[in-house]
Amino acid sequence: MLAPSHLFISYASEDRTFAEWLARKLASAGYAVWLDTLKMLGGEPWPQRIEDALHVKSGRMLALMSANSVDKDNPRKERTAGLQIGKERGIDDFVIPLRLDESKWNWTMGDLASVPFHEGWAAGWRQLLKKLDQIQFPRTLSDGAVLAQQSMEPENLVLQEPETLRLNAIRADITQPVLRVFSLPHIGDDATKVLKQTWACYTVGDKAIALAPPPSGVPEGIKSTPAQQLWSVGGAVLGVSITSIMPALVRTTMWARLQRLGCVAHPKKPSVFYLPETFNETGKLPFTDLEGKRHTHKIRRYNTIRRGMEKEKVFFHFAFRCDLAKGLDAGFYIQLVPTIMLFDAAGSPIVDDRVNRLRRKITRGYYNAEWRDRYLAAEQLLLSTQATATDGITLASAGISLGAPCRLNEALFEKEAPPPAEAIDSEDAGELPDDEPLTAADHDEE
Repeated sequence: MLAPSHLFISYASEDRTFAEWLARKLASAGYAVWLDTLKMLGGEPWPQRIEDALHVKSGRMLALMSANSVDKDNPRKERTAGLQIGKERGIDDFVIPLRLDESKWNWTMGDLASVPFHEGWAAGWRQLLKKLDQIQFPRTLSDGAVLAQQSMEPENLVLQEPETLRLNAIRADITQPVLRVFSLPHIGDDATKVLKQTWACYTVGDKAIALAPPPSGVPEGIKSTPAQQLWSVGGAVLGVSITSIMPALVRTTMWARLQRLGCVAHPKKPSVFYLPETFNETGKLPFTDLEGKRHTHKIRRYNTIRRGMEKEKVFFHFAFRCDLAKGLDAGFYIQLVPTIMLFDAAGSPIVDDRVNRLRRKITRGYYNAEWRDRYLAAEQLLLSTQATATDGITLASAGISLGAPCRLNEALFEKEAPPPAEAIDSEDAGELPDDEPLTAADHDEE
């Protein structure tokens, strides 16, 4: 009998979109997969019963862990069966949890190290591949990419028409070759934190390392010292490796630019920024799409979330994550990832366990074009800071573009009905039942 060589994906129906994406990615990478909706990704006909597929064919279970699946009967039964199979086979990591959000798990899964997908599918995917390589899980599919494509089913899904792809990364060139050291006055931790909102510096004790002098308006007493070093030659400054200093300076330079522009940092995630309602007089963020047309995004909107007999008004602001991109080349690239920032009716940010559920619900109707336009708006916002920048970093004039010989026929993808016209025209994006998705056009063509 051949050794079990398939990956069994256990999930809740609410997470089906992610499960099918993951199954196709794994198959394209050569892994045989069992998913109840895409059985042929195993490369052969499958047993009719899930129990047979799990006990006979599967070498590992990938358990998608989310608020949807933690206490749901079928996923819980599958995980329990997987844990038992692991004991019988002597495989401690037969069940590999994939974390989709920040929900808490029960004790039965508590000892298992999870693969984090909740902060980004790309990062989670890289870590999952690393895990599968570590356990030497076999890649048995030679035609996995073909099977993954066939599983998409619709005719004319891929159109032989060229398309321009825009990566959500902007090249950053360091125009200041020298790292300089400054002495800091004793201003306290809180004042130092405020200082870094306007001046990108790397602090070591009472010293600061920076590419440029502090801007006007910062606390008095910051003095330049004779110490300086070319960052391109490597080595260390004040005992800290330049390979640690430079990424931090590039990142915090962008953060300081955004905050000087009027963006507000997330209270718990320093790389996430949102636009306050007072960002400008119009309450709209203008941007130009890839075809040169002008649009605007409303900075602030709200939904009325209905759960049973209770209603809650949830406000959401235009927001994005700004951090360093990885894996392109040895240069520095700024990565922007659009998102939304949630607030309750009292104006307090929502940062507890509700945030992922609410964000998914509000953005469920945001298709590729919506996220692309949100990225373009964030990109153009960040690039607008370049005109007055004196911080030693120059951003490229636009994000990286690539040409593709073909494109997806997005007209084939089912889209839900938009909210009533009066909801779009007002600031209210419509009442949203807790068990139904929302599709809302959040920007207007000028």
